[in-house]
Amino acid sequence: MRIRHTAIAAVIVIGGLAAAASGGSSSSSGGNSSGGGSSSKTAVGIGTAAADGKFTFTVNTVQCAIPSVGDTANGLGVTAQGQFCKVNVTVANKGTEAQDLVSDNQYAFDDKGSKLSTSSDAEIYSNQDSVLFTNINPGNSVTGDLYYDIPTTATISKFEFHDSMFSDGVTVNNK
Repeated sequence: MRIRHTAIAAVIVIGGLAAAASGGSSSSSGGNSSGGGSSSKTAVGIGTAAADGKFTFTVNTVQCAIPSVGDTANGLGVTAQGQFCKVNVTVANKGTEAQDLVSDNQYAFDDKGSKLSTSSDAEIYSNQDSVLFTNINPGNSVTGDLYYDIPTTATISKFEFHDSMFSDGVTVNNK
């Protein structure tokens, strides 16, 4: 199992570097008006598209209070340290080249301002549409789930989505 996680982590790092090398930059200069936001300074809400670089992100649903993902009884799942929040998101490539979507570049912030990373383990064990590491061709979109492991006493206040690890990102409020 440890080898599998190491291999997945290596793929994510290599994919992130490839995305950066392929020109995955943000267009936060305000020239990207489709989608309701082009930088982390402009925030939209759930159900509204928000653009960062080549990608447009739309949060469809947020569901929290999930104790575990997958078949934990048979060792094919993962239990949350706190609670999992499943975030269903649609990501569209509005650029002219293929771009890698890497879930490790997508963050949530809790109500205390703590920055939270996705749970790759939960995405793997969900057996559903995960956007862990997906290449999206121009004009195409994918819909899938991101998982965040947050404290049981916390709530997610907003998300910060990036088309690459080097982009400025765009903010989507959880409301």
